[in-house]
Amino acid sequence: MDIHSRYRLETGQIDTARIKRDLPISSVVGHVANLSQRGDELVALCPLHHENNPSFYVNDAKGVFYCHGCGQTGDCIRFIQIFYNVSFLEACEWLAEFGGCHAPATPHQRFFQRKDRQLNR
Repeated sequence: MDIHSRYRLETGQIDTARIKRDLPISSVVGHVANLSQRGDELVALCPLHHENNPSFYVNDAKGVFYCHGCGQTGDCIRFIQIFYNVSFLEACEWLAEFGGCHAPATPHQRFFQRKDRQLNR
C-alpha cells in the first residue's frame, strides 16, 4: 500500500501536516461518532470506550480530541491508530484514502480490502 503523492514531501516522507490540514479532525471522528456542538468544541460519546454521558471532545481549531473518561488524546492520525488498532503508517494510509474518498465504499472498507489482498498474495 502506498500513500498518494499529494501526501508525500519531496523527500518521500509522509506530509502529516497536509493530512491534518486537508482533513479536519471532526470529519474523521464524525465518521464513527455523532458529534454535537457545545461552545467552541464538538462533543460525543467516546468511540474508544463505553460510556453513558458524553465526555469526548473534538476541537477543529486545535486539531485535537480529548476524552475526559478514558484520558485518550491526540490528533486525527492518533485517533485512527487507536480506533482501528493500526500503526502510524497504516493510519496515514487510511487518512489518505479518506481524503481522496470518491468511491462508494467507505475508507475503512477500501483500506482493509487492500490490506487483505496484500496478505493473501
